[in-house]
Amino acid sequence: MENTALVGRGMNARTLKIIAAVTMVCSHIGVTLNTFYGGGFAIMDYIGRFAAPIFFMLAADGAVKTRDFNKYLLRIVLFAVISEMPFDFLFSYYFTGKFSLVYWGQQNVMWTLAIGVLAIKCCEKSRKTTDITLKILFAACVAGLIILAKIAKTDYDMGGVAFMVACYIFRNNRKLRALAAWFVWVFFVCGLYFFFDPRYEFAAVAAWITRTGVYKICEGTAPLFALLLYNGAQGKRFPKYAFYTFYPAHILIIAAVFYPIVRAFA
Repeated sequence: MENTALVGRGMNARTLKIIAAVTMVCSHIGVTLNTFYGGGFAIMDYIGRFAAPIFFMLAADGAVKTRDFNKYLLRIVLFAVISEMPFDFLFSYYFTGKFSLVYWGQQNVMWTLAIGVLAIKCCEKSRKTTDITLKILFAACVAGLIILAKIAKTDYDMGGVAFMVACYIFRNNRKLRALAAWFVWVFFVCGLYFFFDPRYEFAAVAAWITRTGVYKICEGTAPLFALLLYNGAQGKRFPKYAFYTFYPAHILIIAAVFYPIVRAFA
């Protein structure tokens, strides 16, 4: 019988999904508490840094292993649509100081997953063709999708999509995948690319990264946890739509708890 916690060396997808779900809830509660009551709950957000790279890595893996890619992508897009209004409502307060059912400043992470899955499909198409022109075309599509995530302001934007692509490209070598995807994460998500942006002075970027040091350490090391421990096994499956539903559901619950409190004491 397959061990649902560990299969050989490392953790299976089921275990990592549970860890990601718990830390994601911890992060979102922490961000909400920080927004309403000050910065005393930052540690909860630090813990939550483990969630995103786990979900990105498993989505990249799922895009390759799924038996029906179109249905897989459609499920992600469907729940991206479902999740957007709850996400906007809760996090609009964080960004603007007021609740709003529509907020265009940032889109939920399911959109990042959808764009990343499309990018992986382009990588798959490129791998299966010997036509150089098509390979260049698919590479351009991947680059375009990474830029699209930035333009659309999806959660983790370019970093999330590029991380998924790196997980796909190096999927057959755990250590190389960890190194490549970690570098992508640190470059895009942790802000290393700001050092190469002419709009920012080197000293200012260095000061910002130093000032947010603990957060950046958590954010920078979190992907290694998922990348090095995942053993590629599925483990005992959850109900088909459990984790898709969990994302908008937990945001709705957090909003339902904190909205009346904020309204009462505003």
